[in-house]
Amino acid sequence: MAGTSRWYQLKHIFHDPHARLWLGGGGLLLVVIFYFAFLFGMPSLSQIQTSLKESSIIYDREGGQLYTIYGGDENRQYVPYSEISPRITHALVAIEDQRFFTNFGFDIIGIIRTGLTCGGGGICAGASSLSQQLIKNTLLTNERTIKRKVQEIILAFELNILYSKEKILELYLNKISFGGNSYGIEQAARRFFGKPSKDVTVIESAILASLPKSPTAYNPYSQKGRLMGYVYYHNPKDKEDAIVKIDKNTNPELFDTFFASFSKITYKEDGNEVSVCGLAPFQIKSPFEKRSPTADCQIINKKDLIEFLNSLQLAASIPQEKAPPQPIIMEYQAGRKDRVLMRMYEDGYVNDSEYRDATVE
Repeated sequence: MAGTSRWYQLKHIFHDPHARLWLGGGGLLLVVIFYFAFLFGMPSLSQIQTSLKESSIIYDREGGQLYTIYGGDENRQYVPYSEISPRITHALVAIEDQRFFTNFGFDIIGIIRTGLTCGGGGICAGASSLSQQLIKNTLLTNERTIKRKVQEIILAFELNILYSKEKILELYLNKISFGGNSYGIEQAARRFFGKPSKDVTVIESAILASLPKSPTAYNPYSQKGRLMGYVYYHNPKDKEDAIVKIDKNTNPELFDTFFASFSKITYKEDGNEVSVCGLAPFQIKSPFEKRSPTADCQIINKKDLIEFLNSLQLAASIPQEKAPPQPIIMEYQAGRKDRVLMRMYEDGYVNDSEYRDATVE
């Protein structure tokens, strides 16, 4: 009876003209408050194209480039989507917005996951789609406010109504900074690899897609290890567990020893799993220990591939003057480009052999 009474009272409110007037006025007031709180002064999408200032290139009579006049402070050469390698768009979507082609400009799943992570005391970041990133970098600011986030989501939704996914990728790749004064994928490809963006390889695409997240943190010159990964060794008897990074220049013999084994690793995908073979020379750290010390293959989940590669250990030794050789353990620390490659492999953008070749290139 209590439920029936409440339903009667609710029906009475909706039939009362004074009550409807109050409800309508309250609803209108909420709309006005929302507009002035979040939408007032929101920029127009028409400003996106005008924000992409190109550089002017001056040539001599023989067609040689004399110098470049930047568009503002940004060195950019705009290229249409058709002249950008699919490898680049695949790498970018794989690492930045895996549901780009199916979302409506914002990633509901990503937003919910980030909300749960924040609620659990984790890092509150990583939910912005490519469309949102484009909006933020062209029309809005980097300020962390609810108003900016609401405008970002609304404009990203509108962007996906007005433009195709290919056009959005074109705008994004021509707008974003890749470090220094290099803006846009064409300028970045020419700066780092000396070739147009349509000609880049799988590994070059992974490197380029690594940079927009933080061009400074993954700078190819000053932060090469964080971007490309690195080989290191440590003394298993050293309680301080100090590591020594090595490369072709600092210690070519040890570096070549490691990669002689690392380059023989092969991959064979089977759904969400991958069979990794060529592991006989390696020891494997927890939680991926070998079932047998001589086992050559191991089946792991694709999502665990980076952690698995980081777990590989190769025993070696360093000659000592007037002393027995020093035993060491060599390992690989994956970089940002390795995570891009893993995502490309996980999402089916590269096959087994392409992934393998890119990991050792």
